[in-house]
Amino acid sequence: MKRLNEIIKENYKGEIFYDGWVKCKHMQRGLTHCDECLVINACWFYSPKSPIIPHHPNCHCKYEMIPTPTMNNCVARCPVGKIKDYIFGGYNSDGVTKQPISEFLGYTIDDSEYICKEFERQALKAYIEGNYKLGTLNKYGQRITIDILLENNGKRYYKGSGWMVRENGEITNNTPIAKAINKKLENEVKNENKQYS
Repeated sequence: MKRLNEIIKENYKGEIFYDGWVKCKHMQRGLTHCDECLVINACWFYSPKSPIIPHHPNCHCKYEMIPTPTMNNCVARCPVGKIKDYIFGGYNSDGVTKQPISEFLGYTIDDSEYICKEFERQALKAYIEGNYKLGTLNKYGQRITIDILLENNGKRYYKGSGWMVRENGEITNNTPIAKAINKKLENEVKNENKQYS
């Protein structure tokens, strides 16, 4: 068990915060309930990167402390269809292939399952370490961004990926490629890759 001085910390602004994991708990009061409150009920967050509650004036949500998540009690799910459709198929509104990963790293559609598993492995590790950026919260859920690094044939590809936080330690991929969180590393990888242009 951690000592109080290990979990209660002070940030650079002098604000005190809880450095641990929390589970959102929607308290049932009244007849109507906010969609945003219902959708994050039982979701786990690293406390410094959790949605702000109350969400609205009559919000009854609260956080309860939980043990730090592990690879054994959490799961990341990335449907292989997301990889096939998003990375290997389709074009953006300008008629340009959505993602250059396949061409640049030498992957083919046959590698979709491997890429899917790699996304899940990296996302799960980042999530339980609290290495994510909180995104939009709406009636569909709480979005987070997690950075992914793919390597093949001596080349690297680094981008963010969009995930949705679900109940009890589950995250699901909703956007395989998004803006990266770590801009410094993203630029470093881009500069490395210039030699292949």
